[in-house]
Amino acid sequence: MRPARKIAAAGADISYERRAWRTSMLLSIIIPTLNERATLPAMLSRVSCVLTGVAKEIVIVDDGSRDGTREWLARNFPHGRRSGTRIELDGAGDLVFAGAPADAAAITAWPLYHERTRGKGAGVRS
Repeated sequence: MRPARKIAAAGADISYERRAWRTSMLLSIIIPTLNERATLPAMLSRVSCVLTGVAKEIVIVDDGSRDGTREWLARNFPHGRRSGTRIELDGAGDLVFAGAPADAAAITAWPLYHERTRGKGAGVRS
């Protein structure tokens, strides 16, 4: 694939090259959580709407939450990983993974758990 700068200088359409670059990229997002039960569902839904043409993997690292975050994650990720093209919320505040996960811009999400609080930055170090 030619660099976009050379194509643009020649006056050609670079939309195909941009699409190819965006769909071949995987964006990894790590979300460390500690007692985020009230904000995590909406945050995951919003993160899924950003950069819609880019495939994403979202790793939620729970650092020993005691407010129901861990239970909510276990209920929404009963078998570990879940995939779709967007994440929506149902009426009960649970996640709905919509769209076909075989799409090039699929979203895959899963939780990791710490048994006890490990302190600031532990989610990123996991």
